[in-house]
Amino acid sequence: MGNFSDSGFGSFAFAVCYFLPAIFAFVRKVPDKWACFWFNLLTGFTILGWFLVWMYPFPVLRNYFQGFIRVFAGGLIKYGKTGGAPSPRPLGGGAMPQRGVCPNGATGRMSCPQCLGKGTWYQPPTTADGAPQLIRCPYCLGSGSVQCTVCGGTGCA
Repeated sequence: MGNFSDSGFGSFAFAVCYFLPAIFAFVRKVPDKWACFWFNLLTGFTILGWFLVWMYPFPVLRNYFQGFIRVFAGGLIKYGKTGGAPSPRPLGGGAMPQRGVCPNGATGRMSCPQCLGKGTWYQPPTTADGAPQLIRCPYCLGSGSVQCTVCGGTGCA
């Protein structure tokens, strides 16, 4: 009996783990499943690329990655390595609210930017029977709201 690497099972297990985000995208019937596959193939060998490709099958992970980037960028600014985009400003001018209620409300949620808070919509008929199909928003998974990008879901500004 051969060892683990001689059997070929180790290579198969590695390939399954490597392409796990793309497999989930195909199983969940994500609209950009082929983009997920190619992104996984071309950047999955980097640890960051493999973690970022998980945003295709699970769009809710975008909020967590944005929070991580905010924390990371905050650490860079704290230690004197400034640069990048300027601080956000509210629409219509004025000062940013100081430690109080988030401009999007105290719930820590905001309307989904992709479906504009609807969660679902009907796609024009594409089948032979002419029936419109109900499409669930892939960004908010049909809830119509996402974690607030201003307060990070805390409800405080």
